[in-house]
Amino acid sequence: MALPKRPLPQDVGASLRQWMQDELSDRQVAAEERFRVLATGLPRVVAPQGFEMRVLAAVGSAQTSASARPSISTRLARVAVVVLSVTLAVYGAVSLAPWVATQFVSLLNVATRGFVWAVQAADSGLDVWTIVARAGRTIGSAIAAPSVTLTFVGVELVGVAALFALHRLLKFDKETSRW
Repeated sequence: MALPKRPLPQDVGASLRQWMQDELSDRQVAAEERFRVLATGLPRVVAPQGFEMRVLAAVGSAQTSASARPSISTRLARVAVVVLSVTLAVYGAVSLAPWVATQFVSLLNVATRGFVWAVQAADSGLDVWTIVARAGRTIGSAIAAPSVTLTFVGVELVGVAALFALHRLLKFDKETSRW
């Protein structure tokens, strides 16, 4: 369906130059009027019938080919990464198990001594805020130690890596279960 053409000004080039001069001279009202005359004379472009359906079909086929199964080498590389990760995790767990056990026992001893001190302090007449302030200073000095700070950073990095891996696994699972 062709729309009727509106008449363009006789000299399009001259009208275009006048519009540009009005724009550059900051005569906004005259520039807007000249642009309106130029724009209303332009023919309308209408997409051919079925254009939208052809575009949607092309996009659908591009998505289908992009989500094809990974190659054998990609799958083998993924298996190798998983095997290596599990091996390193087991080795780390086995080698760190004695250290973790001694640190856990030390933590229990410190917690027990702290609880006993708090009970004795309350029994001897110290008010609650003095006990809380002392506990806060002790915890603050422990956290300020470089080894504790590095441990916190290490645990956070492991957590971020685990969340990233979980996100990738769920994304991969979502893509493969689409079929």
